[in-house]
Amino acid sequence: MSNNQSNASDSSILTLPYTRWDEDNVQSSSAVEALEQGKVLFLPHLAFQLSE
Repeated sequence: MSNNQSNASDSSILTLPYTRWDEDNVQSSSAVEALEQGKVLFLPHLAFQLSE
């Protein structure tokens, strides 16, 4: 795979540093814009609880 192909696939994933679900509108607007562009959001620091 060439570097251009690798960079193109990397740019389709947007990693966000969010740690809370209630981030302000300025930060969440970047997530909305990325989704509208067809990107995938990756939120490695955003926790959620599972219940049975």
